[in-house]
Parts: sequence; structure tokens; C-alpha cells
Amino acid sequence: MIEGKKRGAFSLLFGVLLGCLVAPGLFAQGPDVIVGSLPNTNSYGTSGGTGIYAYSVATTSCNVGTANLAWQQNNSNHPVIAQDMFKLLDGRFTQIGNSWLKHGFCALQNGGLCTGCGGGGGCLSFLTPGCADPYGAGLNGTQSNLGPRSQVNATTGAFPYPFSAPGFSGPIARRMQVHSSDLIAGQNPGALYFISGHYVALDDANFGNQANNASYRRVTVSQNSTFSLSVTGGTQQEQPPIQAWQDFQPTVTLVDVMADGLFIVGFDVIDNGNGTWRYEYAVYNMYSDQSAGSFFVPVPAGVTLSDIGFHDNNWHSGEPYSDAAWTVTQSPGLGITWATDDFATDPNANAIRWSQLYNFYFTADAPPQAGTGTLGLFKPGAQSSLDFGLDAPSGAFLPAVQNLACVQNDPNSSTATITWNNGAAYDSVVITRNGGTIATLGGGMTMYTDTNPGFGLNEYTVSGVQGGIPSFGVPCSVDSAPPEVSNVSCDQPDVQFATVDLNWTNAISYDSIELYRDGAFLASLGGTATSYTDNTAAIGFQTYEVAGVANGVEGNRIDCTVNVAPPPALDFTMRIMNGTGSYDSGTGIGTA
Repeated sequence: MIEGKKRGAFSLLFGVLLGCLVAPGLFAQGPDVIVGSLPNTNSYGTSGGTGIYAYSVATTSCNVGTANLAWQQNNSNHPVIAQDMFKLLDGRFTQIGNSWLKHGFCALQNGGLCTGCGGGGGCLSFLTPGCADPYGAGLNGTQSNLGPRSQVNATTGAFPYPFSAPGFSGPIARRMQVHSSDLIAGQNPGALYFISGHYVALDDANFGNQANNASYRRVTVSQNSTFSLSVTGGTQQEQPPIQAWQDFQPTVTLVDVMADGLFIVGFDVIDNGNGTWRYEYAVYNMYSDQSAGSFFVPVPAGVTLSDIGFHDNNWHSGEPYSDAAWTVTQSPGLGITWATDDFATDPNANAIRWSQLYNFYFTADAPPQAGTGTLGLFKPGAQSSLDFGLDAPSGAFLPAVQNLACVQNDPNSSTATITWNNGAAYDSVVITRNGGTIATLGGGMTMYTDTNPGFGLNEYTVSGVQGGIPSFGVPCSVDSAPPEVSNVSCDQPDVQFATVDLNWTNAISYDSIELYRDGAFLASLGGTATSYTDNTAAIGFQTYEVAGVANGVEGNRIDCTVNVAPPPALDFTMRIMNGTGSYDSGTGIGTA
């Protein structure tokens, strides 16, 4: 089993590493905003019939860095503030509320909360190192100054200003919204509640100081007409809200997963005492703009899963993101995957975006063992997925194939050969291409030739099968382009005309031939064409490129250059009549 550590230890180490990346040898360089205090909340009641109650959270920020933090009202050089709410019930830590973002407008320079303030008075366009700036719950709940989260990149701290947003009406719009079903004591016996504040700022992000921008505090929920919140205990400075799960349930493990920004994965396994175990997982996106779109847990053959579930936190007030639940796929002998639509299908799919926490859970009839989970990233980026350690159901997995290789046989063909070594005595071997099965072979086979995959990127997996249970599908890929045309020539056949003849030799029968002139598209021809006349050439040097296209993939462009000459000067004789009808050969006057 895997054991995690207190978030504070990681935050310190992470800050040191980022500080070294930005300015070697220096610690906590540049502006560094934290939430120093969450002193109180406001409650605004509900809009009739919605069952949703609205809140705002007071936040006092501190600049714990070494340089002023910009706080300029009329541009994007100011912090934005997220307010969120969470619930811990029966071992499951869920997010139950979120707000739109309060936009900062100026900063007081208060001392006392953090150390080293020497900024003086006034509401200034920056926050001095060591100083604190309070925003009351009333200010943080002013609806006209709350902007969409969807317009903010928490990795870089960038956002457009002024923000654009649909209009609003009623007391709950844009504020932190929580459903009454999460607040009624009778429906949530023994529940603990937490609020958090989370700042995002451009200059803080530029110095890599995003990892400590959130803090949390416990609250209690009154059973009155507005379900008002009362703070209790102290603000846990620089501790993201998922830390509350471990703080109040010490068996929880937290694992840091780094993409373009930080994710924190939490998990706990609870023995039900009846031969089954409940597996609880939570993924919190601290500040990754790339976001997460899938979550995988390994589950070996023979393990039965039940009570499979998913929990997210709904968007509201006109945010463009989907609220559709993630789909669940069980792959026998491999594991279980939850996923939303991919980015290409829907850029506004229900991904785990910054300052959001999603839950995944199930009951299994096997105790835990250390395993490897996978977080699939949503937006395209340098990485498409991230592996990390977690506790998962125990059991034996069928060994996968080894030494897998995929190669293109012939540059004039898309044919690919796949070779591997078997990891066990398989009953069969299954080959997939681009997600679909293309072959099922005998269990002793170690080679396969794909004779007609088509040019372009083809992604394969090879998995062994034993007793109907597959091994992990080991991936490989072949990215092939159509062969180049050859013998490309271009010339001006007649200097009297600004036309250019192109000729070339095809390597294969293409789907089409694409022509370019000086980098711009010129013409698309049939796939067997081997010549073209350009009647629109300009005088001077012209560079032409010719490329074959097959299966929607364009081959390398092969070029030639010609200097198109202007037409030569005209050659003519002029004869002029004189009055006598004679011709003088010396002067050229008269007629012969």
C-alpha cells in the first residue's frame, strides 16, 4: 500500500524547485500571493424553486514574496479569487459549491497577518511584500464584479479584461452556489464542511508561485432559512482544500501529479468488514489549464466491482462547460476508466478544470495493493497522460507482451510490420489499430504485417489473451507519409509568353496532386497527373512545389525554380512617303 505525506512538506519543496528554475540560488522570488485568512462568510438565501443557496467568502491575501504584486484595476494585472465549498461525509470528500471569480481592484497594505510589511497606507495598485489586503465577504459577493472562471488560465495567470459574461439576476447568480441536499443535516448526518479561497495572478504565475495560492477553513452549517455558514478553527494557510480530507481522515493518501500545472490525487481504502473494500479516489486540479479528461484504476482479473460511482460539481450562471457525467468503462483483466468527451469532440466537455475536485469510487471484493493509476489530460499538450502510484484492488495481472516494435516496411507503401515477444503462454494475441481490432492471432504468434493501414499516423496495441482475460495493450505507432514525386522540372517554353510548364514523375497512384507557387496553393490535380501549365506566372523568379496526397496525408513537397523572362522588345521598319514618290536610301524617306 502507498502512504502519502502532508501537503505542507510538498509545498515547501515545490516552491524551492520552482524558485531555482526561475532564479537559481534564490528562494520565493518575485511576487507570491497566498490566502492568509478566511475570516467569515455571507449568506444570500435562494432563488425560489431552485433548491440552491448562495454564499460568498471573505479573503485576506498576503504577499509572501520578494517583489510587489500587481493589483491594477483596469487591466489584467490583478488577482482573481475563487471561492469553493467541500463536504466530508462517510469517508468521501466532495466539492459541493463554486463561485465565479472576484476581480481585484486595489490593495491595502495592512500589517499583522503576515510578517515584514512596510508598505504604508492607501489602496494601491500593488501589494507590498509582507503586507495583507482584506476583501470582505460583501465585496467578494458583489455580482457585477464576478467574472467567469472559463476565461482564466490558472497555469499562466492570464485572462482578458474587461471580462465578458451574460447578464445576471436573482440572489444566487455568479455567487458560490450549494444545493440544499448537501446542507440539510438530516440528509448529511455527521458531515464536516470546508470553504476555500484561491487566488490566481499573472505575476505570481510568471515566477512559478502558483502551488501555495489556496487555503481552507472548516465551517458549520446552520439549519436556518439561509443555511448560513459559521467559520470554526483557523485558516490553514497555503493548504489546498483536498488537504482537509487527509487532515480530518488520516488514512487518506495524497499524491502530487504535475502536468502544465499541479493536480493532487487523494485516495483511501475502507474495509467494510464483510469481505469487500470501498475504494475512494478524488482528483483536485490546483492550477492546470490542460485539465483532466479521464481517470484509470488497474483492476486484475477475478475481481468484482460494484457500487461504481462518480461525483462532480456543477457549473452555473452561464459558464460554457458541460455538466454531463463521465462514462465508465470496465476492461476485464485491465481496469476501470472514467472519461468525459475528448477535447476534439467537445472543447467545453466536463473536464476537471482548475480549482475543481471530482470523485471516483467503487466497492471491490479484493483488498488493496500498490498499483499505477493514469490521469488522462484533456487539452492537447506536451503530455497526454500521467501515471502515478495509488492503492488498487489486489490480484495477478496477465503479463504483457515485450519488446514491441512497429516499422514501415517500404517508403512507397503504408504497410507496417509489428513484432514482439510474448510475456506468457497466451491463448491468442489481439492487434488493434486506432482503437479497433484488426487481427486476432494464435497465442504463439510474435509478428503481424498490416498490409493496408493507409498513410498517416496509425496507433497500434498488442495484447495477449489467456482464459478470456487480456493483458495490458502495449502501444506503438507508425507515422507514414506518401512517397515523394521525383524529377520535378519547371521551365518557360516560350519567352513570348509568361507561362510555365511543370513536369514530374509519380511514385505511386496518389489520390491527388497538390501544386504550390511561392508557398501559396496553386492547384489540385487528379492523382495520376504528371504535368501542369501555369498561365498566370509573374515575371521574375518563381518557385513551384509538387506533392502527392494519399489517404488525406500530403507527402513531402519537391520544388523547382524558374526565372520567368519578360517578352523581348519588338523589331519593326518605318517607311515615310515624300511628295515626289521617290525614295532616298540615305535618309529612308520616300518609297522604293
